Amino acid sequence: MSAWPPQRTADGGCSCKFLESRGNMKKFRLFLMIAVISGLIIGCGGNPFGVDDDLLPISQIRPMEDQLFNLLNSARADEGLSALAHHAELRLVAREHSEDMYRRDFFDHTNPDGQTPQDRVENAGISIITGAENIAMNTGHTDPVQEAHTGLMNSPGHYANIMNSTFNTVGVGIAGDGDKFYFTQVFARISQPAMLYFSTTIQNIERNPWPNISETFGEAWRRGELGVGF
Repeated sequence: MSAWPPQRTADGGCSCKFLESRGNMKKFRLFLMIAVISGLIIGCGGNPFGVDDDLLPISQIRPMEDQLFNLLNSARADEGLSALAHHAELRLVAREHSEDMYRRDFFDHTNPDGQTPQDRVENAGISIITGAENIAMNTGHTDPVQEAHTGLMNSPGHYANIMNSTFNTVGVGIAGDGDKFYFTQVFARISQPAMLYFSTTIQNIERNPWPNISETFGEAWRRGELGVGF
């Protein structure tokens, strides 16, 4: 929307942008937060596009994604917030972006083809009301997932996304070669909570992870805006 202020720089080198969906999809706000955890490499070098032989197999990546997912839900629980469900399709969107960053040696929400987080969600056919994306990269750590989580939690903008009570689901995707890792978290509020139950526990369902499901779209929009501390 033209009334939205231009890009602003948050602390820690983070940036926040507004994106508007195209076509008949509802407008939604994506808060894009970049975390430089450590060992960031920008520029030439890296892996040539399409060559991913060095990427760890999904059998090793999936437990790391689950670890990061559990860490963010544990952090939310510590603040009295409901658990997020792990959305299978958003997880694939997040993982593919992490893989793309690794393969083409870039670190950004917008890939070299100009595709934004909004584009990736739309291309996957996922309809969301509001969303946010965190990305991070680190290298040379014995526990890269914990390192990424700690860095995100220590960044006010990323922390705000993790703790945003508007969201009811997330996709966590990771790619790396055992030393260098890229992390993507795609948060979303989806209006059909039944879609989200496949990977949550009975306890979470009984607790009702969506206490504010009746709030209006306008309210959710404003809550998302406040979530990054503007």
